[in-house]
Amino acid sequence: MIVPFSSLCVYSAISAIRQHSINLLGRQDVKECWALLDELFPRNFFHRLKLTAPYSGGKGKPRYNAKRLQHRPHTPKPAEFNSEHLTTEAKEKICELEEEQRYQNYLAKEAAAKAAAARDKTEVFYQLSNLARKQAEIDREKL
Repeated sequence: MIVPFSSLCVYSAISAIRQHSINLLGRQDVKECWALLDELFPRNFFHRLKLTAPYSGGKGKPRYNAKRLQHRPHTPKPAEFNSEHLTTEAKEKICELEEEQRYQNYLAKEAAAKAAAARDKTEVFYQLSNLARKQAEIDREKL
């Protein structure tokens, strides 16, 4: 069997890398093992495996972080308001507006709950009507 020259070079390079990795494992040098992987493989290789590229300084794609950030609902930070400089009338007006906002939020949640209950009742009604129709068909077939 004739082996081309390029195959011999590749084989010798692979065996040299393998021998070097065995030496690194013998020394228990974890940092050099990761550095060897970083030299051998492009960063896209690690991205495809959903791993941070070794010793990338955090520049690699964090594991599962992008998906987690996409599906997390946005929670706005509460506004900090300094009311020390306001008059008592303005402070009372702000309190009234905040109470009105809380009440409107309560009404909105209550309306959403009522809509969900109505949706569930409608679905149950459709299921019952389908069962009644199927029962009527079965009764007709029996006759």
